[in-house]
Amino acid sequence: MSSGNVQLSAIDKILGGARQAVSQASSYASSTATYYASEENGNFMLKVLFYLLMYAFVVFLIMVLINYSFTPIFKFSPGGAGILSVPAMNDSIVYWNKGLTLPEERVPLETDTLASYEFENNFSLSVDLYIRAIPKTASEKKRLILYKTYQYGNSLGTAGTASVSYGTSGISTAPTGTLQDLLKANTSMALYLTGTNDLIVEFYIQTGPPTPAIVAAAGQAAVAAIPGIVTPYACRPIKNIPLYTPFRITVVVEDKNFSVYLNAKLTFQRSIPITTNIVKNAAATSTGGTQTSTKQRFYTPSAAYADSEIFRQNLILWPRAISYSEVLKAQPSLASVEQFGAGADPSASAGNCG
Repeated sequence: MSSGNVQLSAIDKILGGARQAVSQASSYASSTATYYASEENGNFMLKVLFYLLMYAFVVFLIMVLINYSFTPIFKFSPGGAGILSVPAMNDSIVYWNKGLTLPEERVPLETDTLASYEFENNFSLSVDLYIRAIPKTASEKKRLILYKTYQYGNSLGTAGTASVSYGTSGISTAPTGTLQDLLKANTSMALYLTGTNDLIVEFYIQTGPPTPAIVAAAGQAAVAAIPGIVTPYACRPIKNIPLYTPFRITVVVEDKNFSVYLNAKLTFQRSIPITTNIVKNAAATSTGGTQTSTKQRFYTPSAAYADSEIFRQNLILWPRAISYSEVLKAQPSLASVEQFGAGADPSASAGNCG
């Protein structure tokens, strides 16, 4: 028998079962309503109500059958397929929505429902940005927007708290290397601007394990830790991002790919040959051990990056890869200029150009 005949036979059986269910339910409704609410005892309205309830139940059964057998009818998540929205718990949280963000502001906090999620892969984030002209003489490290790293920085010996301080990560103080060196050694993901104001979303994937340091012992010399191999995977630069105009960047991360959206328009999608696992280099090089914490957190730049002309608002985090419809409908809507708390523009009087 051909596959087409098998499919038609299956559909015919399903429809036959639905017709039988409707017939039985209708018969049951009629007999039940007649027994409990006959016209002889004056309860005609009760009889009508029985009919309405039973027919509604039959219609619901048919809708469930169609939803799971032919085409979606019920929409269980925002932006999902279907016609009728079913109320569901919102699994996203909005951060950085109270004006000017603090240095090293870490999210999620330990008391949040997302605190137990690792944010290694299969997650999404959306952030509103307002960028003013950055002086050409400014350090490249002033162009960092946000980054993702370990829950308590790179040192497991530092007790973590729910405050914005997160210990000795190597990125909390003014770095001596290039921005790329800094991010590659201490983070697993970052958003930053180039010197020409192109926006980059970059992931740092460990493709080779680090070698822990060996402490000197009798008859054995000390051996320094050897960092693992870290490969950066970046999106194509988003050229000419708007200055003095709020815009939204959305990043959707799956097992082996990530997508970047500018104001809900897809700008880049990249496949990664391996799962987007987190970088464990920094702990090996700084403490001689191996990083075992798997929880990741998102941070604003530290005080070492003060006076930057980059402002953030409405960081939305999801513990899953969201659909394009959800990218379009993400709430709250794009922040206004006033909501960023940017204050006066120093370049207006200094005459600097970005």
